Amino acid sequence: MGVPQPQNTGGHRFLRVPNLTVSLDKDLMHQVKAHPGINWSEAAREGIRRRLQEAHLWDELLKDSRLTDEDVRHLAAKVDAAMLDRLGLLVD
Repeated sequence: MGVPQPQNTGGHRFLRVPNLTVSLDKDLMHQVKAHPGINWSEAAREGIRRRLQEAHLWDELLKDSRLTDEDVRHLAAKVDAAMLDRLGLLVD
C-alpha cells in the first residue's frame, strides 16, 4: 500500500487514499443499514486500529520468546485440560 501520494488533476491536488473492501453477512449488513447515521467507514477504521494495537502488543510481548508453535499447542492443551477438570467437565 504505502503512503498516499498527492495527485495532480486539472490544477487540483488531492491525496489518493487506498480502499479496503469488507464483506458482511446478510444479518450484519441488515443491522448496519438500520443505523444510517453511523459513519461505518470510521467505525471500521477504529476497529482496525484497536486490533492493530493488540497485535503490536502481542508482537512486543512475544518478540524475545523462545517458545515454538508446538510448545504453545502443548501448553494450551494442558491449560484446557486443567480448566475442564476444574469445571468438572474433563472426560477420561
